[in-house]
Amino acid sequence: MATELAELESMLPGAELASMLSTVAPSSIDDDGDLLETIAGWDRLISWAHAKQAAAISEFARRPWSPGLSVDAARAKYGKLGSAKREFVDDEIAARLCVSSTSAGFKLNLAASLAAPFTATAAALEAGAIDVQKARVIADGCRALDPATAIEVEARALQRAGDQTSARLKQTVRRLAIIADPVVAQRRCAKAKNERGVWLNPLDDGVAELCAVLDAAEAVNIYNVLTATARAAKKAGEEPRTMAQLRADFLAAPFIDAVETGKLAGASPGTLATHGGNRGQLQLTVPASVILGISNAPGELVGYGPITAEAARELAGDCTWRRVVTDPADGTMIAVDTDTYRPPAALVRHIETRDGTCRFRGCARPSTRCQIDHSVAHPVGRTCHDNLGPFCEHHHRFKHALDGAYAHLKQPKPGVFVWTMPTGHCYTVSPPALAPPLHEEIQRATPSPDDDPPPF
Repeated sequence: MATELAELESMLPGAELASMLSTVAPSSIDDDGDLLETIAGWDRLISWAHAKQAAAISEFARRPWSPGLSVDAARAKYGKLGSAKREFVDDEIAARLCVSSTSAGFKLNLAASLAAPFTATAAALEAGAIDVQKARVIADGCRALDPATAIEVEARALQRAGDQTSARLKQTVRRLAIIADPVVAQRRCAKAKNERGVWLNPLDDGVAELCAVLDAAEAVNIYNVLTATARAAKKAGEEPRTMAQLRADFLAAPFIDAVETGKLAGASPGTLATHGGNRGQLQLTVPASVILGISNAPGELVGYGPITAEAARELAGDCTWRRVVTDPADGTMIAVDTDTYRPPAALVRHIETRDGTCRFRGCARPSTRCQIDHSVAHPVGRTCHDNLGPFCEHHHRFKHALDGAYAHLKQPKPGVFVWTMPTGHCYTVSPPALAPPLHEEIQRATPSPDDDPPPF
């Protein structure tokens, strides 16, 4: 085995390398150099696997939906490698891998680029010379160029890629692309500004990341203003918060005020729209037992996810309450229905609260930002709690695209959605529990023999 490990550095990724690495326990490798080469070997193997997966994705994408066609007839409809002939291909991949459609879209875009024209980058990835992040940097940086120029920039970038970090390679590709075609570079700059936006990424432990893509000058200006304001607060004295904490608090302040006033102040003031009678307030779902202090079950902050009982109690101190009845067996919601086509506000609130997010597998779009749709079309399907669900605009379109040629989306139980894909794969999406099952609540509320009796 020592001889094989000595040859590890020169081994190309593939089945032979995978077989060798899988049979060696890291604890059995005495030489530190060999152990480091084992790490590098696994990294090359991961790159190889990414290349193989990308090739499979590219092949899958060029095959359009072909219900009822023979194999030969279906094959005649295939597009070129690198093309996406299949409708909603990223959603099918997302459902199978249980990732977001955005993540699947990243995989799809890279796979299409590696199939054509960036075959040299695909070869470098398969050989383990670069990792998938570097492959994405090259493909994204060269995609807007004409094919001949793109291949030229790709070749020059690959010469340096192995000795550069992804961040450094990104700068290299950007510089090469600007030199190669300044007009395209300026066009990309204008397009990037049009794609500005703000996104919320939940993190652990009751905090979240707010990401904004802005014009570079505007972003620098905002940061400088927050820094200057924080520095002034520090100079005033008796300020325990760090500069980073002060920047965060000053950034949040105008928006906290906007919820109270209904107006967002600034150079271009705006008015907050309402949804279900609310205008941007936080929405919190928490068991009554938590509010009463007899349970430490987590609460649910809409748009974020689970939060601790203590955080829920703090947020619940100034809330407008709406009663929600849950099933004591599993904690899911119980509800009502109506005979009209358009669900009334109370039923919409019920569906939004019961399901929490878009009902496509892996989609985290909050239900309050989704469209409420019938599982079985009205009037055959009633407007009731067991025939309605929230779907983001994209997955609403996907749902209707599956109608006709494929099995309709089914809701066998209230809040339980069964999707059937063109490949025959079926996925079940169940509603989240809004409260712990009753037996868990009783267990939490029962003091252990070691607990002191009241008043503690």
